[in-house]
Amino acid sequence: MYDEKQDLAQHEGDVNEAFTLLEHLRLDITGGGMLLDVGGGHGMHCGFLQRYGATVVCSDVTDYTSLYGGSFIQKIHEKYQRNALSLDLARCAFVRADAMSLLFRDRYFDACFSFNAFEHIPDPRRAFAEIARVLRPGGVAYISMDPIWTCDTGSHFFGRVPVPWEHLVTSEENFRAAMLAAGAGAEELADFPHAMNRKRLADYEYAMSRTLAEFPIELVHHDRYSACSDSAFETHPNFQRAVELGYEPDELRLRRLRWVLRRAT
Repeated sequence: MYDEKQDLAQHEGDVNEAFTLLEHLRLDITGGGMLLDVGGGHGMHCGFLQRYGATVVCSDVTDYTSLYGGSFIQKIHEKYQRNALSLDLARCAFVRADAMSLLFRDRYFDACFSFNAFEHIPDPRRAFAEIARVLRPGGVAYISMDPIWTCDTGSHFFGRVPVPWEHLVTSEENFRAAMLAAGAGAEELADFPHAMNRKRLADYEYAMSRTLAEFPIELVHHDRYSACSDSAFETHPNFQRAVELGYEPDELRLRRLRWVLRRAT
């Protein structure tokens, strides 16, 4: 069952975690600049990002003008209000934009953020490059993604098929059949083939290396977090099946990737 307060707390935690790391890295972007949330979904990070910037632009492939019958702006504002949180609509914008082809001009944003969107973006290299392009000199990007496709819950439909790595070891047809048997609707079934980009660690490493080579941008920080959502999963037969299919054990444990970038001044 959806818990609105818990959902907001999770998004607040994402933002707090980002700024804790930026503070640790001595990257100060609290001067009231323009912030971009790439792949911002339904805008749940916006109010929390506003604590650090003058204006927040939330971009996604979502058509915000038609979302919820055209009442998206009202609904997101009411959600914040119900939970005694601040969202200043005068200081945020919701823009339909593909992460791989952002419509913003070069060197426009003081900082860019992306929370758990890159695992959905078909071509991470193009999206990394677009973030690098729209950053102003001295600007900072924080990118975090979780869960990656190869982890135990990487299908993003674990709620329907709660079997670790099942999406890696069975056919798409069988996985969708299991989703249907668990009560998934037509929209979820149609979403599964393309909801995740199905990229592996090497794909992201290559994409980032190309961006660093093509733009005057520095990799300030990179980390990985590895863990199964349940420690017992490592003894599940699917772990060994995935290894036999060519996945490395460390790759199957990998859950989160993070990068912090800074554009040269």
